[in-house]
Amino acid sequence: MSEYVDKIRSEWGANDARRDASFKTPDDVIRFDNIQYAEDKVFNLLDVYRPKSAGKTAKLPVILNVHGGAWVYGTKDTYQFYGMELARKGFAVVNFSYRLAPEAKFPACLEDADKVVKWIFANKDEYGLDTGNFFATGDSAGAHILSLYTAALSDRKFAATFPFDVIKDFNFKAIVLNCGKYSFKEEVYSDQDLLKEILTDYNDKKLHDQIETVEHITPSYPPVYIMTCTGDFLKEQSVLLAATLTRETVPFEYHYIKDPSINLWHCYQNNIDLDSAKKCHEEECNYFKRIMGEKK
Repeated sequence: MSEYVDKIRSEWGANDARRDASFKTPDDVIRFDNIQYAEDKVFNLLDVYRPKSAGKTAKLPVILNVHGGAWVYGTKDTYQFYGMELARKGFAVVNFSYRLAPEAKFPACLEDADKVVKWIFANKDEYGLDTGNFFATGDSAGAHILSLYTAALSDRKFAATFPFDVIKDFNFKAIVLNCGKYSFKEEVYSDQDLLKEILTDYNDKKLHDQIETVEHITPSYPPVYIMTCTGDFLKEQSVLLAATLTRETVPFEYHYIKDPSINLWHCYQNNIDLDSAKKCHEEECNYFKRIMGEKK
């Protein structure tokens, strides 16, 4: 592991620990923790969060959460409180860890996302998961993973370029992408050192093409809610994604958030005590409810 990756894991881990120190599981949420969904006993684990009032098996719309962390850091645990806030809005939230680079190079993270989706279908009755209303959220690197995996679900020719079999006859009903990364081209992304940690071969042009979300969006892509904010260092990436969705005639909402009381930062929505974060959770869950046809 490089010093660069070690620094990310150390510094970001300390920051997330401070952020979450005072948080606890809400009294109105029931959680099922550390369920193994694939072979890796450390990273192939997931949690399920549900509103306690719904019990364990009443069917609820599903949100799959894909955590961020620059593809090299993070687990479901750093997103557990965010996930439970979504569950409180009436959803069954599946929050999972995936194998990280550089120990597990791209596309291991996409393969794990696919394995979680297959697990959800296999266990939908036991955990009350309404797969007819199947949504997903992701932020930062998680938004990239989710957006690219959704591209594979939307374009089976693209899916065939990966060394694993993507689930058949499925796509998300809609997705939420928070402060995400959608292109690694040098003119829009300067941190090529990080990309070298992610790819098996940095000089392989096919891999550079394969990792580009904006190159693989088609008109069959599902509806998208894009969120970025004033202090998001990746906010130009959201503009790039919006332009691509427009070109491909994919329905989307673009939300550029400004709070006059505070300079919002990249992925601010994970600080669940922040008023702007609470508003973000509410609005994004209401977006899913609108997609389902509920009036909000």
